[in-house]
Amino acid sequence: FLDKLLQTKKALAPADWTERSVVEFTATGKPATWFCHALTGHEWLLRLVFRVPKNSFNEDELNSSLDIPTLNNTEGLEIYGNESRVRVGNLKKSPWQQITILVHRLSEIQNDEFKSFIDSATAAHLDHIKRLSLKPEDLMPWKLHGDKWHLGEKGFPIGKKLYWDRNILQDILDCAGKSGKNLEIQWDNRDCVTFRVKGVTHSWMMVKTKGNEFLEVRLSGPSGKVNLDMAKGIGFEQELIEHRNEMDVIVLKFRKPEDFSLPKLSDFFKEHLGHFIKMKSEN
Repeated sequence: FLDKLLQTKKALAPADWTERSVVEFTATGKPATWFCHALTGHEWLLRLVFRVPKNSFNEDELNSSLDIPTLNNTEGLEIYGNESRVRVGNLKKSPWQQITILVHRLSEIQNDEFKSFIDSATAAHLDHIKRLSLKPEDLMPWKLHGDKWHLGEKGFPIGKKLYWDRNILQDILDCAGKSGKNLEIQWDNRDCVTFRVKGVTHSWMMVKTKGNEFLEVRLSGPSGKVNLDMAKGIGFEQELIEHRNEMDVIVLKFRKPEDFSLPKLSDFFKEHLGHFIKMKSEN
């Protein structure tokens, strides 16, 4: 029944029956990723597992719609349980939501409600695959949830201790964002947040958010106009990197709130941004 139902979806490839206890249904073309696994190894139940984009379905609503009874309320079974046979959950570190349906009798899914679910799930999966094939990086967490990704606890080097207080990141970003008008913040890089002046190609400031040893801030400004005296007392370490293209970079490193005062940091950001804007307006 399920095979015939899914065969009506032209964008799905024919079922793969080569595995001993798994029948796989995938979308045609690339990337080849599975939509449904039918797990046949259980004596009493057929386990159907579907993959759709995160937050596509609500477990309570889908349970109510499909109306599949619990094991205890199903006659003829020698296994027991009061848990729902329809489970919905978003997968961690993945753009997918997984839906599991445990089926005992054909009549439990041979109905309009299940067919409607298949229609919705297939459409959602195929749309997601289309997006994935066009631009896979758009499904990365820093693309989908920029600020939450950078301010969150994920993305740091695995197995390495974090030596800086993550709470200082929000303060520094807020302070930088208030430094002047026409500032644009870009969150869509995996390990840094970039500040740009509207209409200017070169970025003004970059905050490297996913290092484990310290929080690093880099500011680009005109050679001879920006120097380490401007940043004295800001960060536990400062560095000036000189370049030949009339642009020098001040590097500031932070670990704890005591490494800076917000008023002093605010004054520094505003002064530095002023030099940056003036340089770009003169070029």
